[in-house]
Amino acid sequence: TSVGYYHAAGVEAVLAVLMVAGTVSFVLHYQLWLGRYRQASDNLEVRTLAVTLVALTSVVLLALAVAGSYLDVSGLVRKGAFTVLSAHSGTGFAVTSGTLLLTDWGPLAFAAVVVAMGLGGMAGSTAGGIKAIRVALTVKGVLHDLRRLLLPESAMVVTAYHTTGRDHVLRDREVRGAVTLVLLYLATYLAGAAVALLTGPWGATEALFESVSAAANVGLTVGLVTPDMPAALQATYLLQMWL
Repeated sequence: TSVGYYHAAGVEAVLAVLMVAGTVSFVLHYQLWLGRYRQASDNLEVRTLAVTLVALTSVVLLALAVAGSYLDVSGLVRKGAFTVLSAHSGTGFAVTSGTLLLTDWGPLAFAAVVVAMGLGGMAGSTAGGIKAIRVALTVKGVLHDLRRLLLPESAMVVTAYHTTGRDHVLRDREVRGAVTLVLLYLATYLAGAAVALLTGPWGATEALFESVSAAANVGLTVGLVTPDMPAALQATYLLQMWL
């Protein structure tokens, strides 16, 4: 039952602080220790992580409220927000069972948790997943190309961004590298889901959830991971976690 065993808001609050700390890079921890607080507010990864975390939490809370999964606001916020943060930070703490995630949360909230697991935290942190910097560079690369298309050919289009400690000018090779890794992660997620579909009686929803959880090293589960799971699926998840 993980953290749900305690049924304690205080425990969840303390763990939430630690999960946020774990998904922030160690370099940024050091900068904050030195009192350089602007390094957090100006950091592209921090901004990206804040946007995705707020957006996905809002989607989950709205979906749970519409579905009527929880009758009181306290339960709604505690279950929904904590689960998204746990998934996004790659921590894997659970306050609700995987069965309830699958049956009572509805498809939209369930999908938001899968996306949170897949995205992960900051580079150089304890979190797994694609990482915020790759997501941010991919988006910035798309916006940069759109500006180049819309502006006159003679216009000089420059896109800058700030990471911990210094400013950067966006270069094509950085965008290509980020996009390549995003695509490799997505291919890994889909490959693991395909193996699950081929080796057991599970649906696509459960298969994708477990594959993303394994490849992003999160640990949340909807019940596929058991001691008697097929050997081929065990080997697949081992490979995904190692990769």
